[in-house]
Amino acid sequence: MEIASFVVAVLAVIASGAAALYALGANRRADEANRTAEEALKVQRAALPPVWSAVEAIGEGTMAFRNQSSRTIEVLGITVEPDEAAQLIGAPPRPHTVEYGDFLALQVRARYMSQPAHRIFIEWRYEGETDVRKTMRQV
Repeated sequence: MEIASFVVAVLAVIASGAAALYALGANRRADEANRTAEEALKVQRAALPPVWSAVEAIGEGTMAFRNQSSRTIEVLGITVEPDEAAQLIGAPPRPHTVEYGDFLALQVRARYMSQPAHRIFIEWRYEGETDVRKTMRQV
């Protein structure tokens, strides 16, 4: 009986070692698959267009930025550099919702500006999210 118990114990140790080696290999393969998926996600994100388009003139005294994100955006704030130009930029009240494909239009009273606007900063988030982002565009 003792020999049979010994043989069973040895077989159990061998089986547990084999299971441990198999688990290590499975973990390595899972880690590699995760790295590959993360790299693919980075490539996919890099291929997407920017959330906001470049500045587009859509009429005299009106500049606009198109929502290219494929999602609805809530605009929370708009700031202008230099600060002196801010009072001559007309923007919709915030928060302001911009659907995918629609424009965020700003009225620009450039002829009254002694110091023209150089940059516009849009503070925004995707609808239903709390993560606030900021986008800068040269004008």
